[in-house]
Amino acid sequence: HCVLDIREILNAIGRYQVANVFDPYSLNELTQHGYLDQTLLHNEWNYTTIGGNPITQIQAVSTSQCSFGAGKTIIFDLSHGEFFGWGM
Repeated sequence: HCVLDIREILNAIGRYQVANVFDPYSLNELTQHGYLDQTLLHNEWNYTTIGGNPITQIQAVSTSQCSFGAGKTIIFDLSHGEFFGWGM
């Protein structure tokens, strides 16, 4: 589920920040350094980070593989700790 995936991404970003002092440049960087399982990034949702050092949001956009259909967007705002967008 998208919300659980975003929480896992948040945890990975947090572990990366502790080890490196700064934010990752991309989610691929998290997978390359072993902070995030690559299979998470290749499912029913496409994930991206918005902002950099600090990352301000994580965006999820549903793919055609998603049972809800493609193009649904959910965003987690890190500064407010809130989800918004489709179905929120």
